[in-house]
Amino acid sequence: MPNQVFVSYSHKDKKWLDALRIHLKPLIRDERIRVWDDTRIREGQIWRDEIRAALATASVAVLLVSPDFLASDFIAEDELPQLLDAARRGGVTILWVAVRYSSYKHSKIEPYQAANDPQTPLASLRPSQRERAFVEICELILRATTGAESEPEIQNRVIEPNRSQRLVEGLPVFPTVAARIPKGRFYDEQSRKSGIAIHHTVGRTALSTLKWWAEGSPAAKVAAAYVIERDGTIFEAFQPLAWGYQFGLPWSSKARTAFERRFIGINLASEGGLIDVDGKLYAFDRVSNKTLIRTADVFDFGELYRGYRYFIRYPEPQVTALVQLINRLCDDYEIPRRVPRGFFDYYGQKLARFTGIIGHAMVRGDKTDPAPDREFWERLVSGCKLTRVPIA
Repeated sequence: MPNQVFVSYSHKDKKWLDALRIHLKPLIRDERIRVWDDTRIREGQIWRDEIRAALATASVAVLLVSPDFLASDFIAEDELPQLLDAARRGGVTILWVAVRYSSYKHSKIEPYQAANDPQTPLASLRPSQRERAFVEICELILRATTGAESEPEIQNRVIEPNRSQRLVEGLPVFPTVAARIPKGRFYDEQSRKSGIAIHHTVGRTALSTLKWWAEGSPAAKVAAAYVIERDGTIFEAFQPLAWGYQFGLPWSSKARTAFERRFIGINLASEGGLIDVDGKLYAFDRVSNKTLIRTADVFDFGELYRGYRYFIRYPEPQVTALVQLINRLCDDYEIPRRVPRGFFDYYGQKLARFTGIIGHAMVRGDKTDPAPDREFWERLVSGCKLTRVPIA
């Protein structure tokens, strides 16, 4: 029996459902997938029960996201909770399609994989671009139903840190391992680098992040050059002169692209911010035995920082490897050794022309990475010889 794809949409977006069905028709005809949406409910059927039954048998859920989708009380209170619960249990893969510009960043779908670039939703594209986007979306849907995965290519090749002369004597030198993601998942073109951006993954392992990038939408091209595992292993997803979208900035297309091209992204594998429920700490905003944090290596910021008070502390090997990598990249690409004075401040487009080292949270007011740990930043300042500079 073909795998079932459940499509959730607002009735005001039915034309987008029709367009998606047209592009999926060859897969439906060949019985590679079945597509269910509420237009299949016949008169006289109990529609709420029919939707729940369809959700129970779906392997992939496609959400057509727009302002009307996010405004729908039925979707928010009935469909979406069931879908997200099934995704947490591993029963459903969620892909969402940015149909029109929306406030998805303030919704529960934000952590899930977008099938296209939310900064250029379908409605904003020219007809030929839109057709191409639909083709790529359908490929992602098919891959999700079959379980086919694009594994990062882990090579037995160590990229030596040739010019890491600024390491503190006696500290270990961590290897950089080539872990290539497919070229279609980033921009394989050289661009001059003048900055380094630090993120954390909000995930389990470095390899799971690489896999997520490898399976991402060719249109979205969400990726960064490096991921550092907790043990200090540095994985290079692509050559640092290439680039991918790492910030998710709500700027104009021209300003956003210019900024993204200049920065080399480094992700630290980490669960990130934690929630406190009845005195226990949980990762990923979910309460379950799998997300319960049992490690003692957690720090209390003392107050809420963008919605979180507790964070995982980055392990010593990971921070040492980050210092090593920043030193190497600054030397190799002549990146200025400077950082904004306010480590935890939001600057937004005040950093549009900044050169040096930044954190993701400095340009996104809804992000917390890297974690607000003053000792972490002070370690970078001392280990990388950074100068703190005011931002006007």
